[in-house]
Amino acid sequence: MLSYLKGTLQFASENYIILDVNDIGFKIHIPRSSLNKLPAVGERLKILTYLHIKEEELTLYGFLTPSELKIFELMLTVTGIGPKGAIAALSTLSPQKLQECFLTEDVKTLTSIPGFGQKTAKRIIFELKDKIARTDASALLLEDKAGGSFQEAIKVLEALGYSPAESAAIIKEINIDLEKTSVEAIVKQVLKKMGSQNK
Repeated sequence: MLSYLKGTLQFASENYIILDVNDIGFKIHIPRSSLNKLPAVGERLKILTYLHIKEEELTLYGFLTPSELKIFELMLTVTGIGPKGAIAALSTLSPQKLQECFLTEDVKTLTSIPGFGQKTAKRIIFELKDKIARTDASALLLEDKAGGSFQEAIKVLEALGYSPAESAAIIKEINIDLEKTSVEAIVKQVLKKMGSQNK
């Protein structure tokens, strides 16, 4: 119904913004992580939107990148996860980190999200892992350019014929420090591990 809104930023808080579009003020709920990425009040802003309809209540949610919106929509498909839970996830972890958690079954990191216990984290992983694996590995990173060593390695391995889920599982298994390891080194270690498994 509403793909995006473009207007003048009138107000911004850690939970929502007011966007003036042709003299109509739209209240749009955003992840807290988006707050420091917003322009100054009075400046123009284009924001991707999701309209949530519940009974007679209409609520707008806004996102600065396609990857945020995609993760939000994916999380809404999980049993028991509503917009508030999906926003809480994006307020705590980046879309790339969430994608990584789903693929590597990182329950511990997911439980760092307020309101997410182990049971919820495991259910999210169970319901989203295959959906993420079937998604083009670069699709969630369209406007985020550098997605980190993990995502770059996943893309390289996918080009070599390995599925994102398969590659992520191996990366988790070899237990390397992704922040301190180059993409080339990650790919080499994954290929070495896969080679040893195929012998």
